[in-house]
Amino acid sequence: MARSYVARPLVVVLLGSALALGLMGCGSAASHHSASAPRGHRSRVITTPSTSGGGATTQEVVFSPYTAQGTMLGSMHVTQTVSGTCVSPGVAGTSSYRCFAQPGSTAYDPCFAPPHATSGPLVCVADPAESQAVSFDVTNLPASTGAGPPTQPWALQLSNGQACIFVSAAWPAGQGPFACPSPAGATSSSSEADCHSPQKSGSGFVAACQARESSQSTFQTLPVIKIWS
Repeated sequence: MARSYVARPLVVVLLGSALALGLMGCGSAASHHSASAPRGHRSRVITTPSTSGGGATTQEVVFSPYTAQGTMLGSMHVTQTVSGTCVSPGVAGTSSYRCFAQPGSTAYDPCFAPPHATSGPLVCVADPAESQAVSFDVTNLPASTGAGPPTQPWALQLSNGQACIFVSAAWPAGQGPFACPSPAGATSSSSEADCHSPQKSGSGFVAACQARESSQSTFQTLPVIKIWS
């Protein structure tokens, strides 16, 4: 079963009935992933490219779409309002949610709630480097399972400026779990298709990435200039 990506404002996942049943059974199951799906479906302009070497320092940011007072940041631009149900945790850790809009069980992940909230609306984002968001209305938020860290890396920016997003999916062996949408006008020689999880290297992080989602495509190690968790 393929994982379909829909263009801006938000990456959405079209879930089949088998996946929906799996999620009801385990609370936060991985969705299926098509090896060709992440590329070409979302156009992203390369921003803030870096010429740093492999030992570059990585900026680590804990993402939140809210102010300290619990209101949505004025910089966030809500492009759509949907409603449905949510499970915990989302891909950003136990402080985030994976939500399913009805009808159709379209998935939004990660979604974030204001501090101490027990219901919606939540703010769901596809890319922390951009300001588009979906407002997700939910009547009751599930209690956190407590399994796992409050935050975890779910997006990164490579030294070429390309953003890669964690995709909770059934990746082919050795690939993912970060999908890197193709920047506008990029070729396979100038952009990456997917990356392994970032690893500490000196004062920063690096990630092994490949230009095509294929067992024949080799991985190269690239500096990571920013990590969102």
